[in-house]
Amino acid sequence: MKKIICALAYITLILSSNGLASALEEGKTLQGFALEDQFGKKHVLLKETQKIIFAFSKESGHKCNDFFAKKDKNFLSSREAVFVADISAAPSVVQMLFIKPGLRDFKHTVLVLEDEKLAKRYKTEQMQSKIVVAELKDLTISKVFYFDTIEALEDYLQ
Repeated sequence: MKKIICALAYITLILSSNGLASALEEGKTLQGFALEDQFGKKHVLLKETQKIIFAFSKESGHKCNDFFAKKDKNFLSSREAVFVADISAAPSVVQMLFIKPGLRDFKHTVLVLEDEKLAKRYKTEQMQSKIVVAELKDLTISKVFYFDTIEALEDYLQ
């Protein structure tokens, strides 16, 4: 009996950990999803938003920002898309002194995910190195895509 209880506790711990569960699954709603951009302006998802592009690692964030920087200022909005950069792994002093000021150089809007608890709701270990795109219909996730390269993201967005 003791082994069964331990096994159940272990399974519960695994299922509730960062590795398997994510708020970025088909059928889940993003109603009320709101983040500040690189200038501190709060953005709430609109019903018209059709895509949310997430970069959960420094590498994927740099790739996305470099890609969007080469595009027209309205590239994302013309595709009814928003870009979210997860900077939650960096210490808050590094976020404040280096990362956020660096993001202000971009002409495109970068929604900044800086709270580690909130970030854990959306990412899994498998997503860490990927560029993740959640397609939305009326703020509900209809499909989730995982891209390894910026070229794959570019093909998808065209």
